[in-house]
Amino acid sequence: MGQLSEAQDFFERAIKLARNVGARNFEADALSRLVAVSLGHGNKIKAQQLAKQAVEIVRQVGMTFIGPAVLVELASATDNVSERWAALEEAEAILDSGCVIHNQFWFADRTIDLCLEIGEWDQVERYVDRLEAFTLEQPLPWSDYMVARGRALAAWGRGRRGAELEAQLKSLVSTAEQVGLISAVPALKNALKTR
Repeated sequence: MGQLSEAQDFFERAIKLARNVGARNFEADALSRLVAVSLGHGNKIKAQQLAKQAVEIVRQVGMTFIGPAVLVELASATDNVSERWAALEEAEAILDSGCVIHNQFWFADRTIDLCLEIGEWDQVERYVDRLEAFTLEQPLPWSDYMVARGRALAAWGRGRRGAELEAQLKSLVSTAEQVGLISAVPALKNALKTR
């Protein structure tokens, strides 16, 4: 929802609680969530440190509970292109071999945004297609929205313009604002500024 300070406080408390009870998976989860917060604050070095800590934990306790979600945060935080794609490939392999279901959604959310951010339009479409295929038998409003948003932003990023696509982007902004999906809005508004 774009409330970075509140999120930071929450996840820092979550880390302390997880450490107090020895819940390493939940510690890794909270650390990885702080990666996005640190990136939102513009602190890439802190984000990289947190991501590496989270990955180190999941490598010790097992990758199937939260590993793919943690790996995508590492991919988001790193400036090393090889490390980014290796982390995403490893995460995808874990998703394909079987893991806790929440990873599918967290992976899709962060990976689509990462690829939009770095202008990897083919990868955006590939990850959007993956999410759509995963939810095909049981569609969800959130995933339907993320699929539509990813496709619209990839089309815009490729240089496609027109009244229909512009109207779709505006509709996606409106929907996100209505339901409180504030983190989805900036990329849409930035696209609309570049006509």
